[in-house]
Amino acid sequence: MSKVSQEVGERIKQIEREIISQEAAARGEPDGRLRISKGLNAPRYYAVQRRGQEIGVYIKKDELTKAKELAQKDYRGKVLRSLKQEKKLLENLAAFYFGSAGSKAEGKAHGGSVGRGSLSEDFFYGPEELIRGNLIKERRDLTTPIVQDEEDFVSEWMAKEYERKPFREGAPEYYSTACR
Repeated sequence: MSKVSQEVGERIKQIEREIISQEAAARGEPDGRLRISKGLNAPRYYAVQRRGQEIGVYIKKDELTKAKELAQKDYRGKVLRSLKQEKKLLENLAAFYFGSAGSKAEGKAHGGSVGRGSLSEDFFYGPEELIRGNLIKERRDLTTPIVQDEEDFVSEWMAKEYERKPFREGAPEYYSTACR
């Protein structure tokens, strides 16, 4: 089994786990959808219950959690559709090049070698980040990211304290002229 076919299979399994997790989280979501209109000082939120209805019921400031739940529901739905689409694409890729995602068949079209790219989870930036990034600011502020975006990751990484490697007791010390 080639490394690429193994990584494609692992990404499919990762997507399946995420789909199950997000579908479980979606079970308690409220009905309807969120409509946002721009007011003079702040955005106005409306809960729209029926298809075709555009007005909706105004959500007061003290009921902002309902607006957050509806925004999260919309965001989660987009992420789920995206994950299912990605899974289908990867399954088609695996079936075409490797026989199937989990099979031991090597890549048929390229004699067992399909490029050098890596699909490892550390470097995979799927559409989940793009979905939240494309939401309007008022809606994005109401949602909790399912996948940490790059800006949050970088700021969190930069905030961590650097742990220096300790030196052994009595180890020789070397100094350059720049350190003196």
